[in-house]
Amino acid sequence: MRSAILKDIDDQRYDAIFLGTPCETYSALREIKPGPRPLRSSPEIMGISTGLTPAEKKQLAEGNEHTEFSAEVMQRAHKMYTPFTMENPEPLHPVSIFNTPSFKEVAKLKSVRAVDFDQCRVGCEAKKPTRLLRYRVEYSEIG
Repeated sequence: MRSAILKDIDDQRYDAIFLGTPCETYSALREIKPGPRPLRSSPEIMGISTGLTPAEKKQLAEGNEHTEFSAEVMQRAHKMYTPFTMENPEPLHPVSIFNTPSFKEVAKLKSVRAVDFDQCRVGCEAKKPTRLLRYRVEYSEIG
């Protein structure tokens, strides 16, 4: 399935791409008890190397697969001049998908920009700070 998506990008079959990469292994809520324990740290952004259970290792591996695939999708889309947007929580703490090596590389690509905003601006208990990493898409109304 992933190879078919990449081929479709290369064949310019998409007008635009929107990614919502799972963020559960990067979540700041992992540092608040009684939630699940952290799987990543600032020095080990791709995953804590010791002390993880088999289930945590599996969850981390899946999170890394999603991260790397999303980065590859954005790199390929950029190469083909296909607009894209990737949504994830704003990096308010060091453990963020935006601090991974592959996402830092995407952020350096020509004309790739970030826009930060709160998803819930009025009347909600939580603001949900969010970042959109974008290429050839404008979000002037929200950022």
